Parts: sequence; C-alpha cells; structure tokens
Amino acid sequence: MEMNYKTFSTKSIKDKVVLLEDWMQGCDNINFGSEKSVKGFFREVIENESNIYLRKLSIEFLSFLTALDKIRKSSTIDILLDIEDSDEPQIIVPSLKYLYAFYDNNDDILKKLQDFKESLDADVSSEAYYRLGLIQLLNNGVFNDNINFLKCLEQSARLFKSAFCTVENRVDAQYFYEVTNYLMAIISVDKISAEAALKNLTNLSFVRSAFSYNTESFKLENKIHDVLLKVYRIFENSNNHNNWIDYAREFSRLAQYHLEFLNISFSNNEVQYQLIENFKKSIDSQILENMYINNFAYYEAKINNIQHQFPDDETLQAFLGIVKSAISNNEKKNDDTQYLSICLQIKEILPEVETEELVSKLQNIQDVNDVKEVLALIKTYTEHKYEREIDVYTGDITGEEIYYGVLSSIKTAIPHYSENKLNIFKRILEETIRYLILTVKSKRTDDFNFLYLEKHGGKGDKASERDFQDSLYKHFLYSKIAYGAEEEINNFADGGRIDIVFQLNRYTFPIELKKTKNPISKDSIRDKYLEQLHTYIYAYDQLGIFVVLDLNEKTAPVNDVRDLVYLDNIKPLYAVENKYPNFIVVVIVPGNKPLPSVKSTYT
Repeated sequence: MEMNYKTFSTKSIKDKVVLLEDWMQGCDNINFGSEKSVKGFFREVIENESNIYLRKLSIEFLSFLTALDKIRKSSTIDILLDIEDSDEPQIIVPSLKYLYAFYDNNDDILKKLQDFKESLDADVSSEAYYRLGLIQLLNNGVFNDNINFLKCLEQSARLFKSAFCTVENRVDAQYFYEVTNYLMAIISVDKISAEAALKNLTNLSFVRSAFSYNTESFKLENKIHDVLLKVYRIFENSNNHNNWIDYAREFSRLAQYHLEFLNISFSNNEVQYQLIENFKKSIDSQILENMYINNFAYYEAKINNIQHQFPDDETLQAFLGIVKSAISNNEKKNDDTQYLSICLQIKEILPEVETEELVSKLQNIQDVNDVKEVLALIKTYTEHKYEREIDVYTGDITGEEIYYGVLSSIKTAIPHYSENKLNIFKRILEETIRYLILTVKSKRTDDFNFLYLEKHGGKGDKASERDFQDSLYKHFLYSKIAYGAEEEINNFADGGRIDIVFQLNRYTFPIELKKTKNPISKDSIRDKYLEQLHTYIYAYDQLGIFVVLDLNEKTAPVNDVRDLVYLDNIKPLYAVENKYPNFIVVVIVPGNKPLPSVKSTYT
C-alpha cells in the first residue's frame, strides 16, 4: 500500500489516528511505497493537519521509520527543521527530541536547539536546554585534555540546571545534572560529595521508573548509572590503597571492576552504543587513568612483582598493563590532575572563576601544596568578587541574559570606563532589570495592577507618571541599594529636576521616567526623550537609565523582553575629542496590557 495524503485527508480524525496507529503496529509487514511518497505524506500531515495528537503521532512514526532505516535520516531532519517557533509547543518539543536523536554533529540541528532555548514557552526552552546539555556531555566525542573535559562538565551542568529550573518535574535533566556533579566530585577526590550525588542519582532513577510506563525511554540513563557505579567502586577501592594488606587481591578486584566498566554497552542500538562508548572513553582517559596515576605511581615494583606471580591471569595482566602505561606516559597529566582537584574545590566557593584561568594560576604557584599560597590566591578572587560582583544577580535566567548583554554593550562602547564606576552602575542596572522582569512575570499585585487594562482592574492608558515613578521607586527602596536612592531632585543639572537618582560611593547615576502613547521605536525614543536625560548625565558619570512606560493599545504581541532593554546615545554638539562619551540604557515597560486569555478566541 502507498501512503496517499489526498485519500488520508478525507477521513475523520478518529479514522486517521487509528490508521496511523495500525501502520505503526504493523510497519514491518507493510510496503509504504517510495521514500519520496512517504516523506511527502508525513510532511503534509505535519504541516496541514490541525489535530495536535495526529501531528505528534506523525512525528513519532516518521522518526520510528527513520530509526528502522526505511527513510533516510536527512529527509526526516529536513521535515523536523521546518517546524517553526510559532508552532504549538506540543509539536516543537517532540521535534527537538528526535532532532537530537539524529544529531550526528549536524550544525543545522545545533543551531535549531540554540534558537529554541530562547523560546518564551517554558516547555520548549527547557527541552532545548536539556538536549544541548546532552550534546555537550555525550556527543562531543572523546576528550584528550583534562581542562576541556572539566569545562564540558561545567557547561553541561549549567544547561541541565537551566532545563529543570525552567519547568517543574524535569527529572531527566536533574538526573544528568547530578551525573556532572558526581564526575566533578570524583575528579576532586571528594568522597562525601560523590556519595551524595550517587544517592541523588539512585533516587532520581527510582522516581523515573515509578512514573514512566515506557522503560525504553531511559535505557541510556540505566547504562550510564551502571558506568557510574563501576567508577565509584574503582574510586573507593583505589583511594583506599594505603590500607591494603594483600596487594595482589586488591589489584585483582580493581581489574575486575575495570573490566566490568569496559564491558557495559548496547547491543541493539547503534546511536546509544556510540554515546555510551564516548562517555566511557572520556571517563577512562580523563578520570580513571588519572586515578591510577595518583594512587599507584610509587607501586611499580609491587605491580611488576604481581605480574610475575600471576602470569596466567589475563584480566589482572591487562589491567596492570593499563596502570603501568598510565604511570609511564602521563607524568604531566599527574600535575594537571592535582591542579584540577584543587581547582574544583576552589570553584565550590567561587563558581564564577574560569577553569583555565584558575588552573593557570595554580600552575604558577611555587608549591601547590603550600596552604598559604593557595589561600593567598583565593583571597585575591574573593576580594575581586566582593568589589566587582556584589549583588549582581537579577534573580531570573532571562534577566541575566539582558543584564550581561547590556554590560557587554557598555564595555564595547566605553572600553576604558572606570571599573569602580561600572561596578556601582551594575547594581542599579540589576535592580532596574529586575523591576522589568517582575512587571512581566510576577503575580498580579497592587504593585503592578496599574499596568493592566481598566477592565482587568488596572488603569489602562490613564496610568500616570506618578503611578509609574511610585512603583519603581518603591522597588528601589526594597532593594539592597535603597540607601543610595533619592527622587525629585531640583536643580540637578542645568536647572532641571531629575525623577530618581542614585548616589553611591561618590558616583551619581540619574534615572528619568516617561509615559507615552506614541508608537515605540528606537528612533522615536531617541528623538523625543533622550536629550533631556543626556543633560542630566553629562555633568556626572557618563551613564544613566531611561525608563519609558508604553501605554499604547496592544494590537500585536509585544517584542521579546530581551529586546526591551538596550544601550543608546546621542551625538554630542561639539566637534571636539569625545573622550568621555555618554550612554543611556533604555528600558521599555509595557503597560495598558490585556490578560493573555483575552488574546484567544473561543468558539
């Protein structure tokens, strides 16, 4: 039989679903016709049908046929890549799942996932973060460098954390987040943290098993769990070497653990087989070999003696050969491992420090075992953190992106700007962005009711600048920089009155507010409002913030919140050297908003 969408489209939804399910059940015995017709059929179903379950089922069926090699992978990828961000989340999420399954270092798939992690839909964003974390952890091949392996663990941990922080019940992302924690604990020889992570992994596995009807969906996790259990046995036994009595017996035990570790595999899934092999090889080369070097570097005589005593024990001989090879060929690797272990312990209290930078500084210490020298290094970082990064968190993933984007723009626009001034301004910027995020994401309270339509209990387009200023100023007064905030300062500059000003550590940064019913654009904001704030800035510290309340009727979706904050400036009057350019951070706050449910039409 041949799949024909024209015939298929005439059937009822129920008949379409039954037909697809029957085809899936008996696909081994059905001739679907040419690959071109099959591809065309599924494309038309996915793009033309309105029933979400039917479209989702088609994506699953198409991917299933691809896994059976009945359809070329490239054909399926083309169809899945064409699913746009305007589609339903119930369609986008499975498409991302199967795009990851067919990833194979495909740049188009990687870009698609990168794009969708910015989605405003939490489920879509979470799925993209999760799949990117898996790519970082499992698909990047075998690592030949300790530092790159550690950076991979850190980056994948951040992606997994973003995935499960974005939505609830993301146990799969939590599981792999704990995998990264576990491996970093093993690298840093932190038995307590390793045991805690392993316990969390076991608990999460039980949760997945208890609430999943399809055990096939987490076979990979089960294999990874087996790998981690073997690693822990090797870790526990080898790090207890100072208490060994019978060395031959203990090395034989380790040899068996190592063999069991190597034998963990998939027999019937090529993709998952390669993923688990890459995972094992990275652990073997970047963790286990280093473990053998650190623990057995001075045991070569004992190892040679055991080899002579048990020449017929193939497992033991192979393992001891691996240990000797690691010791003889990796003298520098031993040093790196020691630095990485200390680096990970320092990063527990200073997670923002770059791994490569920290390892490089540790390598420059005359004696890395000298506690005073290591503490002196930590002291420089903690002082830096206190002075430069104090309170600089917006409390929201999206807010962080906005914050760092604006900071990057400022550093590009004013590359030689005083770091002390910038550190003060960063704290004001943080609280202003936090305010914007709260107006969008927080529950409707008295603080933000004025931003909604009158019929929804707000003030609509009648909201005043006083409402706006009171709301923002109140927000500042509840912040950690409240002591520096003042409002309505007369004769601030050129005889003008500024709405809000922060004066912190001798530095002054003005904030001007306006409401508008005029169309919002960068040009209109620059032309109508920024020159006034520029007048307040030019006598002080080069930076200021302009916050505009948009009271236009919302006839179309508001731009992404990341687009509502940007850096701008005005060309100055005089043709002299512009050594101290003034810049303004513009923040657009949407007001006169309807509730989201009003934007849907019910029939």
